[in-house]
Amino acid sequence: MLAVKTVQFQHSYPINNLLETFRRMVNEATRIALERGITSRFRLIKAVYGGFKKYQLHTHYTLSACEVACGLVRNRRKRKTPYIRRAFLKLDNQTFRIEDEELRIPVEPRQFTYIPLRMGKYQKSFLSNPTLKLGSVTVTASTIAVAFSKTAEAIEPKGYVGIDTNERTLDCAKSDGGLEKYDLGELPRIHHTYFEKRRAIQRRFWGDRRKSQMLQTKYREREKHRTEQLMHLVSKDIIKKAKERGFGIILEQIKHIRRSVNRKVIGVNKFNGKVQRISKHSKRLKRRLNSWSFRKLQSFIEYKARWERMPVIYVNPRGTSQTCPKCGWLRKAKEPNGQLFECPECEWKMDRHLNAAINILKTQDDTLRFGVNSLSNVAVIRPLNKAGSEREEENYRSPTDKLSEPSRVFIP
Repeated sequence: MLAVKTVQFQHSYPINNLLETFRRMVNEATRIALERGITSRFRLIKAVYGGFKKYQLHTHYTLSACEVACGLVRNRRKRKTPYIRRAFLKLDNQTFRIEDEELRIPVEPRQFTYIPLRMGKYQKSFLSNPTLKLGSVTVTASTIAVAFSKTAEAIEPKGYVGIDTNERTLDCAKSDGGLEKYDLGELPRIHHTYFEKRRAIQRRFWGDRRKSQMLQTKYREREKHRTEQLMHLVSKDIIKKAKERGFGIILEQIKHIRRSVNRKVIGVNKFNGKVQRISKHSKRLKRRLNSWSFRKLQSFIEYKARWERMPVIYVNPRGTSQTCPKCGWLRKAKEPNGQLFECPECEWKMDRHLNAAINILKTQDDTLRFGVNSLSNVAVIRPLNKAGSEREEENYRSPTDKLSEPSRVFIP
């Protein structure tokens, strides 16, 4: 299993000209790739190699610029031309070195520049670890991000943690019977607060585009830093507790949420009375769900888990919040679905999100959940032994045992 972690260093070395030159190289390579229909990195290098000698930089800059350009072309959205606006540079691990707390990168053939790095104990622990391999480096005007990787076999999990990802909560069900709810209500509040700030900036500085863009970029970066800090705290706590118990991680394979919320249907426009394609959902709902950082939170959990050699499994979450984990009763789509899930067949009651977390856990950890130390009030189908007969009654908890209340973890 390959685990990758990126470590960030701070610097104040003046290299803006080099960053701007690399940005122009990427944009020119992207333009050539789109004009000629090139998606292969090697074909693009062959197409631009001679022309990029005008920049008088090391050959590795041409190779890296073509790699970034091909990534932009492959991942570009329809009817939108990719374009790099912020100056940066990216180099592979054969191009740079880190020696005596300095980053050495080439500028011209056989000419190098040394960038002093500001680092603490955390950064030094990665540089002093001989088992880690250096990956690529990404340099901006104030930061340097270095990728470290290691290869190790995943540990055999003693159980799992099923995680249900929601807009305001992160609900976990564990193989040892523990239930945990992380409060993420601060994230949508931050997104809404900074949306209102950016809208106020657009109204106030509508005649000064430069000032408006500068302030919007400033608050957009603040929003990003605040939300990522909270998500790092939550993901770190989940991985820490799972590692102590030797558990693996089960996540939801969430797809097509934004495609669904942005879907348009044929209808009558209430403003002009014309029949045309209009949005099925309100603008407020679309803004709220489009700003939901569910995939970023999952990626934080995943890379932290892989770094600790913990297996990560993605499962289909369809129907997990509408299925009874006790008897298997499935709620129909048209039936009301409140915060509390109630099963009319077996009278099972559970918070809807925690109920989904239990069903997610059940996809990979069925044997442990139906054992002696399993979650109470969940199992009604008795597992069979090797002979095919039912096991003894004392091996099971009573279906009427009360489920312990989930612990709640609130973000500071």
